[in-house]
Amino acid sequence: MDSTFRTEAFAGRGDFQAAYSQPWHTRDGAPLLIRPMGEADVSLLRTFVRSLSHESRYRRYLSPRTPSDEEIRRWASVDLSHEYSLVAVDGDNGGELVGEARYVIESAGEAEFAIVVGDRWQHQGLGRELMDRLISAARHDGVCRLTGIALSTNQPMLDLARQLGFRFSRASGAAWETTLSLDLDTSH
Repeated sequence: MDSTFRTEAFAGRGDFQAAYSQPWHTRDGAPLLIRPMGEADVSLLRTFVRSLSHESRYRRYLSPRTPSDEEIRRWASVDLSHEYSLVAVDGDNGGELVGEARYVIESAGEAEFAIVVGDRWQHQGLGRELMDRLISAARHDGVCRLTGIALSTNQPMLDLARQLGFRFSRASGAAWETTLSLDLDTSH
């Protein structure tokens, strides 16, 4: 897919933030707002990333490192010509960011996804909701396949991917990571 198509598809959405911002409730009833990420989210994203436990950072970044401020600024500056990012925000706590999912187009029709949910918000259905919305946006934008990498020990992510219909594979010599792949043109 070329970036002209994506730019036109996004431009045709009108007020992008408003159109794709929708309330949602966790399993325990907590109200969240799920919306596209924007440049104004840098400080929220920085606070969120730094609040993740060692284990959650390791699962998301495949290392225990804390991303740099430069990386965080880049992630918040979503280039709609080849990427898309959703955030979940807890309005009851002053707009605290509690989860994020994104995809980046790597080649024609294929995008790599990533997701992270804050520790105290895990097991509340938020990962599933973010992935459902991310998959829907990817389909809308003409992405034919989503791929991602998860640690082979990240059972919650593997369980979610299985529920969503992803295929699993492992590269020879890389038993610690599992590649996840979902064909969007044939999935439901």
